[in-house]
Amino acid sequence: MDVSGYVPRHVGQAMDALGGRAGRYLFISSHAVYQHTGVGPGSTEDTPRRRPVRDTEEIGADTYGPLKVACEDDVVARYGSRATIVRPGKVAGPYDWQDGLTYWVRRAARGGRVALPGDLRQPVQVIDSRDLGRLVVQLLADDRPGAFHAVGPAEPTTIGGLIQTCARAAGTQVEIVPVPPETAPPLFPLIRTDWPSQQRSAARARAAGMPATPLEITAADVLAWDRRRGEPPLARGFTPEQEQAVLVRQAGEATRA
Repeated sequence: MDVSGYVPRHVGQAMDALGGRAGRYLFISSHAVYQHTGVGPGSTEDTPRRRPVRDTEEIGADTYGPLKVACEDDVVARYGSRATIVRPGKVAGPYDWQDGLTYWVRRAARGGRVALPGDLRQPVQVIDSRDLGRLVVQLLADDRPGAFHAVGPAEPTTIGGLIQTCARAAGTQVEIVPVPPETAPPLFPLIRTDWPSQQRSAARARAAGMPATPLEITAADVLAWDRRRGEPPLARGFTPEQEQAVLVRQAGEATRA
C-alpha cells in the first residue's frame, strides 16, 4: 500500500523496489485528480480526470491533482488488474493532524453563537479514518482492482448539519450565525465553494465493504481525543477572540439594517 506517493518519480522508485514481489499495489490518491467543471452531484469514480503533469515536482494548488493523476497512471500501467486506487475525501478522526473536523467539534463543544463564514446548506463529506482503514484492508483481502471513493458519512449532510451533530455529541446547544466569507481567515475548515466535489458517490466503496461510522460517533471520539491532548491551538479557523469580534460586528450590522 502506497500512502505517500505524490510525484511519479517516488511512486516509480517504490514500484522498482518492490519488483515482482507485490501481488497488488494499492495507491492512496485524492479527489484532486478530477476536473473541476462539468461534475454534478453523485459523481462516480469514472468522472473525467485532469491532465497528468510530469514536468515538475513542485506540489501546489495547480499541480497536486495532476501529479496524482500521473501517479495513478503509472501504477495502473505497471500493475494493470493488480492495481487498486483509493480516492479519499476529507479524512477525520482521533489523532488527525489537520484541523477540519477538530475545529468544528471543539467550537460546538463551547456552545452558544457560532460564526459560520459560509452557507448552512453547503454539502460536506467527511470519512472516518477508521472506515478508510477498514476499506483498504478489505480491498486488499479481497484482491479487488479498480478505483474507489472513500467518502462519508453514510447519510448526506451539510456544514450546518455537521455543526449541529458536533453539538449533540458534546451535549451543547448552538446557534449558527452565517457571516461574510471575507471576515474569515483563509482556508477555513471544511468551507468549500465547489459543492459538487462534496457530493461524490460512495456506492462502489460501500459495495466493496466500506463501513459507515455515524458522524456523531466520529465527532464524540474526536472531542474526547482533543480534550485528552489538552486542546492545543489550531492552525486554522477563528480564534475565540476573532470569532467574537466577527459576531459583534455582524450583530451591529443587523441592527443598523
